[in-house]
Amino acid sequence: MSTHPASSGDVKELKIKLSKKDKELEEAVEKIQNLEKENDKLNSVQIELTNERDQLRLRDELMEQMLREAGVEMPDNTDTTVLDDYKAEIEKLKSQLKAKDSQI
Repeated sequence: MSTHPASSGDVKELKIKLSKKDKELEEAVEKIQNLEKENDKLNSVQIELTNERDQLRLRDELMEQMLREAGVEMPDNTDTTVLDDYKAEIEKLKSQLKAKDSQI
C-alpha cells in the first residue's frame, strides 16, 4: 500500500470544507443559544402567570370565606384549594421520583 502526499488542491479543498463546517457549527450554536434564551423567557412568563393565578385563587378563597362568615353562600366553583393542588403536585412528583429511583 503506497501513500502519496496530498496535493495542494486536495488540501485547499479540505480547508474549504472545514471552513464551511465551522461556519455551520457556529450557526447551530447560535441557534441553540437563541432557543435557550427564548425558552428561559417562556419559563419566566410561565412562573409569573402561575404566581398570578395562585394569588388570584388565594384572594378568591379568602373572599369566599369572608362571604360565608357573613352568611352569604356562594356556589362552589372549585373542589380544591391552591394548597390542595400543590400538595397533589408534590405527591405526584414524589411518586415520579420513586419510579425513577427504582429504575436505577
